[in-house]
Amino acid sequence: MKRTILFAAAMALTLVACTTASENDEVRGIAKYEGDPRLGEEVDKICFTRNIDGFTGATKDTVILESVNKEYIVEVERNCYNLRNAMGVTLDTGLSCLSKFDHIVVYDTLVGGPAAGPGPDRCAIKSINKWDGKAKAVTEIADG
Repeated sequence: MKRTILFAAAMALTLVACTTASENDEVRGIAKYEGDPRLGEEVDKICFTRNIDGFTGATKDTVILESVNKEYIVEVERNCYNLRNAMGVTLDTGLSCLSKFDHIVVYDTLVGGPAAGPGPDRCAIKSINKWDGKAKAVTEIADG
């Protein structure tokens, strides 16, 4: 555990040295999509979680969950460092609906088992919004 913390601290110092903006000034989570036409209204829950069949666009604090005809962007409570490199996720909920304070379990292997590290991240859900991946992103609109 100490080794991981020291490595994370060294990486943080390196990133601060390589960038002009401090990490505190960085917009995080769903807030970074403010004004983006893909971002929909906040919802309390996603029901029929068994219909969720994929994920995309993962960062350290957001992930887009996909079903056959719906998409949702989910923000996690804290930085979920393995989320951006996730090869698999599972939804940890006691019901058939996913809501705030349920968890996304992030795996860094294809088969969902533990790798050589400390195991999967278990990330608490902070908020859920509808997502329209077919809408043009703000940068796509600006580029023409």
